[in-house]
Amino acid sequence: MYRAGGKVRQQHIAALGSVSPKMTVADRLAFWDQVEERLAKLDNRMDKDGHAKIIAALRTKIPMPTPVEHRKAEANTEFTDAVAILLKAGWTIADINRAMSLSMLNDDEMAEVTALTLRGYERAQRAAFNKVYRRRRRAAP
Repeated sequence: MYRAGGKVRQQHIAALGSVSPKMTVADRLAFWDQVEERLAKLDNRMDKDGHAKIIAALRTKIPMPTPVEHRKAEANTEFTDAVAILLKAGWTIADINRAMSLSMLNDDEMAEVTALTLRGYERAQRAAFNKVYRRRRRAAP
């Protein structure tokens, strides 16, 4: 604010950002990151008191994310990025769900799954070998 002709006037200095009316935690995180960055660039145009007043006014309209919300949003972003990488590598959603289910097993359960998988693999390998061997014996003169 400044005075011109004895009257208080306002001056637009910068746009700080915006959020949609149905703001999510991710929207609020992005907004507050942007606000802090833009206010930092305005240090030469306002004092710390002005900075604090702007933050206080913004907080009444757009709540700052709590530390818990912040951690959840980061974890969700990391998970989404990991899923995108796996899909790009050729995994299916079913593969990802199976891997997530396996990750919930304790050590004993995982050892049991491993043993059963190996047993099934060995059976399948024997069956494949027998099939090829029989075909070979039949084809021999």
